Amino acid sequence: MRPQINIDMRAARGLDPRVAFTRASGAARLLASGVWRYLPAGAPRFQHDALGNALGVAFEAAGSNGVRNPSAEGAVAGTPGTAATNWSITVPAGIAVESLGRATLGGINGILLRYTGTVSVDNAAAGIDTDTTTGIAASPSDQVAASVYVAVVNGTLANVGLFSNGVTSRNSGGGSVSSNSAVSVTLSTALQRVVRTGAIASDVTTARVQQRCSLAFRSAGAADVTIFVGWPQVEVGATAPSTPIIPASGAVAASTRSAESFTALLSSWGATTGLTTGTLLVAGRAPPVNALTEALRYSDGTSNNRISITRQAGRAVQAEVVSGGSSIATLAGATVGDDGDFVLALGFEPGAMDLCLNGGAVVSAAPASIPAGLAQLSASAWGGTLSRVAWWPRRLDAATLQALTV
Repeated sequence: MRPQINIDMRAARGLDPRVAFTRASGAARLLASGVWRYLPAGAPRFQHDALGNALGVAFEAAGSNGVRNPSAEGAVAGTPGTAATNWSITVPAGIAVESLGRATLGGINGILLRYTGTVSVDNAAAGIDTDTTTGIAASPSDQVAASVYVAVVNGTLANVGLFSNGVTSRNSGGGSVSSNSAVSVTLSTALQRVVRTGAIASDVTTARVQQRCSLAFRSAGAADVTIFVGWPQVEVGATAPSTPIIPASGAVAASTRSAESFTALLSSWGATTGLTTGTLLVAGRAPPVNALTEALRYSDGTSNNRISITRQAGRAVQAEVVSGGSSIATLAGATVGDDGDFVLALGFEPGAMDLCLNGGAVVSAAPASIPAGLAQLSASAWGGTLSRVAWWPRRLDAATLQALTV
């Protein structure tokens, strides 16, 4: 049976004009080619993964990047050249650094740095601080997700060690409280995002956090390598990184990205509103972090009367019926892993509710009633992507739910 409402969020032609999409800020979109493109406020992000697969439209929560110059504005070529505004670059004895200025790789803005020479101490490291010691506010034990893009663009990895991305907890004056854990990777010519997550120092004097990247060198011989470093990001309060958050071109400031949401009124499709029977389908990719988020809401425009489809902390999907502001039925399904693809269908009517995830076993519950007045589909700050949303005006049977979600 064809759905009366079928919203394809992977369509190259864009969203159905009857869908109201909102985001008050610009945001970055990854194209199928692997290149990032910055979109203006209000433009849906038809997102792709690193392999070029179409994921659908991104619906992320609001986020912020504390790094005040992620696009490396102000970098000037020279030996050593001028570091980007607010950045600082240091080298160990025996290594010289040459700034080749700002560059763009895969749509990402950053800086090119050439390192040459020989160290006498094995694993001596060059440092890249992406902001000043007092530039990013934080509090004791804050969760911090710090990320940066990096790639080798010239030279070789002979006598070059690991690239590391970490953070330092600092007091209000910029003094070091402690160096927190870093993540280290082997560089390659492929652009990669290096991500560090976790809590910073619990010391009561912690008031700032600073991102520090470093590149180690081996003492076995001379090194000559040029690397690209771009779009550093520090998200205070985040347990996992979101997509890149960058300021407008030319700006040197911390930046924010607004939450993304959509609303689709059933009446825009000529559908009957207020039915207490129906079927919902939602498909997409789950958020990259284990947290409670809502993938789809079928409601009267308020939170008091709705059917919500969520991914719970613990990663299990759940349908909940809320009537008059009170939860009257819940139905738990199987789990969806972080960044996991899913298709979920939910059929409902008073006294019966069936849920099927990815063609698996159908689970059932018996809600005493379904709230009247349900008239719109919506999602906000889901944290992942949605590729399809559909609605039928009647409850479909279990076998059909399975067939729809395979």
